[in-house]
Amino acid sequence: MTTYQHNLTLSDGEMIMIQSALLRMIVHCEANLLDGIKAPYWANKIDATNVLNRLFDNSIQMSGNNFTSTLEDFKKNKVIEEKLLIKELEQLRKKVAKLKEGSKTKLSVEKKIQLLEIRINAFSL
Repeated sequence: MTTYQHNLTLSDGEMIMIQSALLRMIVHCEANLLDGIKAPYWANKIDATNVLNRLFDNSIQMSGNNFTSTLEDFKKNKVIEEKLLIKELEQLRKKVAKLKEGSKTKLSVEKKIQLLEIRINAFSL
């Protein structure tokens, strides 16, 4: 099988968009894996995780100062987003505790909790 190596130069905004898209792809794949569907979600999740882990490997500062790096800003934004998701998860857990066992609403909120937990876990990738 023939393989290729691809190089691509992206701006800061494009990197933020790619990072967000990869995280959403991972969450999407995890949600479908919960339903028992394996193909193509398992392979897509692995590929998206691999790309996300290498996304900032070859970052080069092209202009500006070096007081804070772009990578540090990306990490700070990631932490803020993760904290917001954790707060939302806590609110949903409080809500689900008040709902009647077996109700459609409770099942719906529990599914939202599962998906939110997946999104939060994606930050550790």
